[in-house]
Amino acid sequence: MTSAPDPTPDPRPAHYRLSTETWAMILEEYKGGATARALSAKWRVSEHAIRKRATQHGATKRDHGDAQARAGAAARAAAMEAALADAPQAWAARLFLPEDLDAPDEGDAAALAHTALMASGRAMRGRLWTEARALAGLAESYARLGARAEAATELTPETAPLSLIYRILMRGWEGFGGRFSMTQRSRNQDEEDLKAAFWSERKSMRDAEAVLKQWAEERARR
Repeated sequence: MTSAPDPTPDPRPAHYRLSTETWAMILEEYKGGATARALSAKWRVSEHAIRKRATQHGATKRDHGDAQARAGAAARAAAMEAALADAPQAWAARLFLPEDLDAPDEGDAAALAHTALMASGRAMRGRLWTEARALAGLAESYARLGARAEAATELTPETAPLSLIYRILMRGWEGFGGRFSMTQRSRNQDEEDLKAAFWSERKSMRDAEAVLKQWAEERARR
């Protein structure tokens, strides 16, 4: 009678060559915690060969632990650096950039309003709500100062020199009619609008003069 085959696998090393891919699988299991004895029985390679390969390829448990420790330390350092960069103190230090502080137009209200507004936006992104509101208010104040300064320097009939008003009155509108010529296009749309308004007003005045003249003539004939 023939006996049944023994189902127990042969634990002895087979002494055959393994591919690089197979050794990579064995070393990965070894780094993951498997013992050399268990891997020797599973893959039928000697424990000595497993330990030798692990040492040659830096796949020992100590090497694996060191690599994990270094990776963990680097990750924690990066997380700490990111947290510090996002801290309120760091955002406060970045509210005003070097180019803002070195700007040559430090007396320009409009430029200062822009600088304060940009800093307010940075404060908002850094969740510095009090600083953001204060800087926004400062930007608004500078904007009002700029508007008042611009209005003060604007030339109006009330602020124009008296000599200029005199020359305009003496020459009359005919003396400046060429400036309002519609045949000479201006790149400034505001000036084009002024020209159109001037000729519209002139037409209204001529129409009114014609009506008055006709009324006077009819009255004289009665």
